[in-house]
Amino acid sequence: MADSDNDNDNLATRAIPGSGQTTQIPGISGTNVSYLPGDIVDNAYQLTKLLGSGGMGAVFACRHLALNQNYALKLLSARDMSGESWSRFQVEAKALARLNHPGIVTIYNMGIDKNQCPYYVMDLLSGEGLNTMIERQGPLPYQQALDIFIQVAEALGSAHAQGIVHRDIKPSNLMLQKDQASGQTRVKLVDFGIARVSKEDGPNQSQTATGLVFGTPFYMSPEQCDGARVDGRSDIYSIGCALFETLTGRPPFVGESAVQTLMLHQNKPAPTLKSRARDLEFPEALEFAVQKMLKKRAAERYQDMSQLKHDLERIRQGKPILAQGLTGASEEAPIKINVPERQANVQPTAGGITTPIKLVIAGGLLVVLAAGTIITIALTNKPPKKIVTTAAGSKSAPYVASSPASNFAGDTLDWINDDKSEKKEEEDERSYFGIPVEELRGYGATEAELKEMDTSKLAPFKHSLVQAKRKLETFFAGTTLQAKFKEGNVFHFPRDVSLGDITIGDAPPRQATGDIPVPAGARTCLYLATPTKGLSRLLSNFGPDDLNGIAILFDASDFAIGNLTTWKKLDDLWFFNPLMKMLPTDVESMDEADFSDNYLYKLEQLKHLKSLGLSKPVSGAKIVGMPLLRRLECLRIKRIYEPEALYKELHRFDNLKELWIMHQDTTDGQLRYFAAMKNLQRLTIKRSHLTFAAASSFKQMPALKYLCLDRNDWTAGQKAQLKKMLPHCRIVFENVIDRRYWEMFPPGSASAGKVTSH
Repeated sequence: MADSDNDNDNLATRAIPGSGQTTQIPGISGTNVSYLPGDIVDNAYQLTKLLGSGGMGAVFACRHLALNQNYALKLLSARDMSGESWSRFQVEAKALARLNHPGIVTIYNMGIDKNQCPYYVMDLLSGEGLNTMIERQGPLPYQQALDIFIQVAEALGSAHAQGIVHRDIKPSNLMLQKDQASGQTRVKLVDFGIARVSKEDGPNQSQTATGLVFGTPFYMSPEQCDGARVDGRSDIYSIGCALFETLTGRPPFVGESAVQTLMLHQNKPAPTLKSRARDLEFPEALEFAVQKMLKKRAAERYQDMSQLKHDLERIRQGKPILAQGLTGASEEAPIKINVPERQANVQPTAGGITTPIKLVIAGGLLVVLAAGTIITIALTNKPPKKIVTTAAGSKSAPYVASSPASNFAGDTLDWINDDKSEKKEEEDERSYFGIPVEELRGYGATEAELKEMDTSKLAPFKHSLVQAKRKLETFFAGTTLQAKFKEGNVFHFPRDVSLGDITIGDAPPRQATGDIPVPAGARTCLYLATPTKGLSRLLSNFGPDDLNGIAILFDASDFAIGNLTTWKKLDDLWFFNPLMKMLPTDVESMDEADFSDNYLYKLEQLKHLKSLGLSKPVSGAKIVGMPLLRRLECLRIKRIYEPEALYKELHRFDNLKELWIMHQDTTDGQLRYFAAMKNLQRLTIKRSHLTFAAASSFKQMPALKYLCLDRNDWTAGQKAQLKKMLPHCRIVFENVIDRRYWEMFPPGSASAGKVTSH
């Protein structure tokens, strides 16, 4: 197999009885082209087996009809492929075909099938990916890892000599094969699908525009994260990340989202191998080498693959290496280091799964703005597994868990840089936010709202988030899973930091901090805030009768859902915070849980659920297939994928009386789907592209009693006219920008000043 992509977020693959699998590939014109085993591509290659599919395309085993030779053929998704992307593909595929190295998968041909789908033909490989080996047996002994990465350095040195930078070095792109003659493991470097020709005099020097970020966040160099031009030293950084994972079981930087991971690469010093795998021994020379590979500035890393290969070979032989740039020693004064033997048969403890986001070139692209950089994001369905051996590496105390039901080693904020000054934090924060003025105006924000955002000083939100997270960690470090927040009719929440906001009865939301009395029988809902991300253990501190509703922002893990199944009164569950309105940029995900389609079926266990809120990466097509949807009264969605696949089927669910459509870029034409819902009584649409022409569609909803919009660019006359058209409907207009629920500390507390300007 020559490709190990497992993400299938942008490609539809469905089983066809008696005919194998049909795979839909988005073509250049935007229409999908179907492929299945037996089809002939470009009149030359007969597909024999689907090997894998993902956001960037699908890989088939194939047979050349004339030569009767077996190959692997990769069909590339061309959805949203720009002229620049298409030009880049043609130039780079030709350059890759010229590579001739035993450690690089050979590319034999390229073309366009049916004038729609670009493809290239390459070696059909047997063996397994390095990622699979790590998942199967845990961290590799350092001698075995060095054997692999010495080969990788040699192969990439050959590519760099041809002016080609891979830009997506990761364990899943390193295929391991057993040499039948020698019995040694041979490495094949695969998937140059996002490589770039980078020679100074190359024909496409300007093919890849600065500001477009491609790669996989766990392994991207700081300059790659920033959208800057990259050279071979970027691949050296990625090798450092992949080698770190091979030796410890997890990459050096793992954030709670793709954007946080990018920030870690840019701002946080690299951890040591020993800090992440305390029960393993590493040569000091290897620590030096990995640290040098992971330097933030390219000028401080190894400058080419020959230097890296030289040092890795010396470490394998137990010889000293030069440590220039690491300890201040000069090249002329090598540091002599003894190489201890590796501890044998040390088995790591398997931890949870971290859901990464993969950055791809084409196919179902989602573009967001992050610190002035255009980032193209598509979510993967099968992330690398995180193997946790220790809580070391975190500067905060790990949780004190009195029950073996969970593992909280990864709950601490890994992206904190304690060495930054407060002034530097504030400067970073202003860059981090990047006010998307035109986008907010497009959603209906008034000039007064925009002026407030433009002129007011944004509080150092990230700094406040870090402080709040630490305070919560300190709080939970002193409690047990058996301790409960509620005693009698009073909640006892942390006093110096807020869990979020709580509603009791019909009262407006208030901060969930300190002692809060609750009248007997009052409906109570808790909306957790961003600092609680990753803190799923707090669910254990609620009793089965404490809450009627909750908005959670952490993973929908078995542990989390298992706790919720014991809540007897839970009828309202959100996987995003509906009170918060983060800026529509990369920080939007701060108020969303990491919840995927794969966990939807588990929600069937929540027998009393009447209202459900879901956000990306959940897809509309998967929501429609939920049996739970037939007994819900309220459905709320925010930034889900394929929303129209859901909209088209909503009329079949007479049980739905309330609908929230948030940040789905809703248009006037899509309202026809909601007008077909017979029993729809309450409708909320936020962050939309509705015009006043939508009023006629609302009039076609006879059961509608409540309508909430945030189109504040409609005139007072238009709003009055809409209310006149819907005399039996209460109409509410909210602000597009609302910072009331960004607070993390109670008023008057020592930390409150950090966020009061919100």
